[in-house]
Amino acid sequence: MSKATPTLSNANPRLLALVRETVLSPLLDAFADTIDGLREPLLQQANRLELDHAPFLDGLFQLRHQSDPMLASYRAHLVRAWQALESGTRLSTDLVAEFETAHLDLVKHEELELQLAIHHLAEVLAREWKNELLALNNYLNWVDPALRMDADTNPFSPAQISVAVYHGFSQSKLAPQVRLAAIRCCERDLVELVGPIYEAVQACLMREFGVPDKLSARSRAGSQIPSSETEEDAEEPDWITRFFLEWNEGDAPANAKAKPATPAPAKAVDSSLPPALHQLLEESRLAREALAGTTPAPTAKRTTLSQRELLSIVTLLQIAPDQTIATLVHPPGALLERLKYEMFQTARLLGVEPGAVKLAEADENIIDLIGMLFQVMFDECDLTRGQRQVLAKLIAPVTKVALQDRQLFLQSTHPARRLLNILAEACEGNRGETEEERALLQKVEATVNRLVLEFNESQSVFRTLRGDFNAYYGLHRRAAELAERETAELQRLEDALEKARVTARATLDARLEGRALPLPVKYLLQADWVPYAAGLEVNGKPQAALAQIDGLLQALDSARRGDPQASGAWEAVVDWLQPVWMASGKDRAEIARLRSTMLEALRHMARNPVSLVPDSAQPEAGGLETVFPPPSAPSVIGPLTAEELQAAVDFDNVTAEYFSALKVGTWLDFIDRDNRAQAGKLSWVSPISSRLLFVNRAGVRICVASPEELAIMVKLNRLRLHRDDDAFYSAMQGVIDRLEPAAA
Repeated sequence: MSKATPTLSNANPRLLALVRETVLSPLLDAFADTIDGLREPLLQQANRLELDHAPFLDGLFQLRHQSDPMLASYRAHLVRAWQALESGTRLSTDLVAEFETAHLDLVKHEELELQLAIHHLAEVLAREWKNELLALNNYLNWVDPALRMDADTNPFSPAQISVAVYHGFSQSKLAPQVRLAAIRCCERDLVELVGPIYEAVQACLMREFGVPDKLSARSRAGSQIPSSETEEDAEEPDWITRFFLEWNEGDAPANAKAKPATPAPAKAVDSSLPPALHQLLEESRLAREALAGTTPAPTAKRTTLSQRELLSIVTLLQIAPDQTIATLVHPPGALLERLKYEMFQTARLLGVEPGAVKLAEADENIIDLIGMLFQVMFDECDLTRGQRQVLAKLIAPVTKVALQDRQLFLQSTHPARRLLNILAEACEGNRGETEEERALLQKVEATVNRLVLEFNESQSVFRTLRGDFNAYYGLHRRAAELAERETAELQRLEDALEKARVTARATLDARLEGRALPLPVKYLLQADWVPYAAGLEVNGKPQAALAQIDGLLQALDSARRGDPQASGAWEAVVDWLQPVWMASGKDRAEIARLRSTMLEALRHMARNPVSLVPDSAQPEAGGLETVFPPPSAPSVIGPLTAEELQAAVDFDNVTAEYFSALKVGTWLDFIDRDNRAQAGKLSWVSPISSRLLFVNRAGVRICVASPEELAIMVKLNRLRLHRDDDAFYSAMQGVIDRLEPAAA
């Protein structure tokens, strides 16, 4: 089962021991928590699939009494994975081979279903925590460049964790359908627990081994499309690097970079935000108050609300009526001012007069930050009025989290942050035009409403709701991925057909050079034979098209050499045209009519040779161009007019080169003439024409353009880089970008 892996390095046992100590116990706890929480999701699956509840109820009993051997088997596999790494061997994650070796027979249907579920669990883990795992692996490689790990050799990889889950459930006496359902439930609960472990491991390692200068990080320079006018030294650190990385003795997020940590300055009165950010928020607020003329009088005597009182007010705002929430976001703008106003008005419900109290500076800074964060997110995301109102219900819960938990800003894996991100992603660009899109929006609203009702003190509700929503959203994303693949395949076929049409035209021109053809045959060949030949070439049958045209020309030559009045010779010519008509989609009646018309025309021309025209003859206006027009260029979102193309003819070559090297999966914002933005993902690049295909979140094509056309769109302010997929991260950067000019 295992074989030597000479690429592994065991030169740093201290590193491996520290990672093992840091990751093994939390992974065990995560699986234990998942088993403990299986009751509700298992019963939900039974209800949804209309299955007999008896095996599931018995399964819950078995889980309670067999959790210890399940955890032991789960842990044993992870330990074996670590032992394999430390000994320089490979522990395979191929369950099919392992099962066949043990049982010496074909994989049973039930076993195959379990293995497919495990494989899918590994895929979900890898997709959900791709960035965190990549950052951790990059860091390990920085500490020990000789360390190379893949799915089999990495003892904490999604594949090894999933196989450990398989071995854990293999120790249970669950009915097969219950075991399968339990593994599928892990996609909701276990997945949510793994990412923070990866992030915590890297944070621990960074405290132990330091922070490399070039650890992956996002910067403001990365949010701009390069051009010949872009300054090379324009890179500025992002908000994590500037404010959070070195804050509180190196408690850094795993996806940021910085210079080696230095002692942080003294803490401000509140530890939920770094002192430098507190200062920036205070300066910005004072500047706004001075500009608006609302600076309170120095003599004003107001009582400072305690954080407990403030949390009570925010809790009441959390369950406020929909019309109250609507006032925060409609009309757009000034969300922060309205948020504070509603908070003070809500204080009346606690018997507090709004004019008699004030916020502590540290608490007000956090409220300012969250209010501005939602304002920027609403400005950046492509959301409808109703979607903004639904997402605005998250303002109060997120504010409560920010007041109590600094990890909201430190951890990209924070459950509240991840729930906000995935709900914003599900809404963005979703106009509810299909039944599936409307169902997704209804799920968003139901999830938000559950959070409003259930969130009190424990933040576990964020993780539970995010896991539940992600399980549903996963079906939507898989449908979108399938649609995207189909769109890319259609575009690939379209490009291949276009190339084949060019080849077919050249072939036809070569065959007809110097020949005099009856005009109906000439036009028919140029109108119908070219797409016919292109279709055959795309389907791998180019010789059939060549045989057809050569046979037709030979039949024409034979007919001309024979008796002009002989019908058989001309019928043979028409027979060679039959496949072209059939390939064009015409029905039998239409083909019969065309045969009769063509045969009559050929007989008439045989009696009047003047009707034969050389290939070099120029067709009349509206002739060939009408019958066989050149292929039109693919349409793009907000098509560029001739005037726009002319005005931007001197596009930036640096920008065009940037698009030529754009990676598949990159998102751009396409902006129409009404200044409405729509996000598009680069799905495919044509190897034939180098054109780029962009699709929306539903996998539908929204743009096909060359790098030069995209550069023109940039010059016309019709295209820009899309915000970071992490809506929270992107909005935080937008807040800092707005705070600095205000403070200045």
